[in-house]
Amino acid sequence: MAALSHPLLRRALCFGSGTGIELGARDMRAVVVRVRPAGVSLIAETVIESIRERPAADWGGELQKFLAAHEALPLAAIALLPREEVLLRLVSLPGLSDEDTAAAVRLQADTLHPWGDDEGFAIDFQRFAGSPFCAVALARQETIDTYTAMFTEAGVKLAGFSLLANVVYQASRIYSAKPALPRLALSGYAAGLDGGVEVYGESEAKPLFSAKFDTAADRAIALSAAEMRIDLPEEVPDIFHLLPVTGTAPDQADLSDQARSMRAPAYAAALAAAALHFGEPLNLLPAELRRGTSKALYVPTLALCVILAVALIAMAFEGRILERRHVDRLKAEITRLEPVAKRLDAADRETAEMASRIQLVDSFRKRSQADLDALKEVNRLLPPPAFVQQLVIDGGTVSVAGEADQAEGLLKKFDESPLFHETEFTMPLNRGQSGESFRLRTRREAGR
Repeated sequence: MAALSHPLLRRALCFGSGTGIELGARDMRAVVVRVRPAGVSLIAETVIESIRERPAADWGGELQKFLAAHEALPLAAIALLPREEVLLRLVSLPGLSDEDTAAAVRLQADTLHPWGDDEGFAIDFQRFAGSPFCAVALARQETIDTYTAMFTEAGVKLAGFSLLANVVYQASRIYSAKPALPRLALSGYAAGLDGGVEVYGESEAKPLFSAKFDTAADRAIALSAAEMRIDLPEEVPDIFHLLPVTGTAPDQADLSDQARSMRAPAYAAALAAAALHFGEPLNLLPAELRRGTSKALYVPTLALCVILAVALIAMAFEGRILERRHVDRLKAEITRLEPVAKRLDAADRETAEMASRIQLVDSFRKRSQADLDALKEVNRLLPPPAFVQQLVIDGGTVSVAGEADQAEGLLKKFDESPLFHETEFTMPLNRGQSGESFRLRTRREAGR
């Protein structure tokens, strides 16, 4: 399966569980992990001692009991062959198709190992994406047959035989397909294990490097850096620093650096087994003997993924759907109430028009009464023999023209009236035949 390179998509597809088994010179370490988008959970681990001296059925029963106790029997299990029993070669085959690459690797297979022509061998290879290099794993067929018979007798079915370097390569890419290069690490360094130094590395010149040295760590690092065409690093970590960090673990699990260093090979194999959908590691177990993970195990996970996807889609469109429904309800309510609103608007207009008419009629009525009051007051203020020749009454003033015996006192009389104020003559007084002619204007009191 082609590797998915986008980190978010890759993390979203991180669902699986697997078992990793490290075959040591004397003991066997088994680790069970669960991989999820939130991180890696260490389910359980155990060390089965003296597998080389004990019958396979004996330690096999112990291993089966451990796997059954943690519901790991149906899971894919990858066993790591000892480094000295497997070869890793890099072959450059630029410009070849996958089919031609397979033929070219098999054609060169006899030149990739030091064994005699009469010895059979197991071989598997992988091509690095975007690179002309192929990683080729080889082991004596006799070795593969021996381990196959041992696990068959033990009653434990495996998904494959692989090597540490390749499972670290796969496991370190579970959450990110493109780690920063170059990388150089030591196996068992933090645990202080004896028996040689195994170096793991990646660089542009060597996409996958693995070697075991019977020398000091500093010397092994220098030789490996030179082989990988990289500068000598200031510090080289243990390989567990390249692997996804354990998020959760049993209470009794030891998470110290020394314990993680000792656990790292089996832990990496378990991660690779749990993420076979991202790509299988190099596998020297015959294809007909390989056991994958039961597809039924993925049914609950797939069902939950579908439910989660539907829920996320529903949440994404929930706002729009609710808004659209709200708008539709508002439109329906507006349509229902529109005739009523029109009738109310018409009634309001009729009421306003009627009020305006009433106010107009009332104002005319009040004005007629006020005008009559003003006329009576003018008659009172101008008793005979005075008389009025012209009288003009408008909204705010009253203009009077006429004759009187003593016209000068009219201003005072009009201003003392409760209906008038600010009285003034609009022309000089003239003496006529019957008296003084006058023309005056006075203001009416507000509301009069």
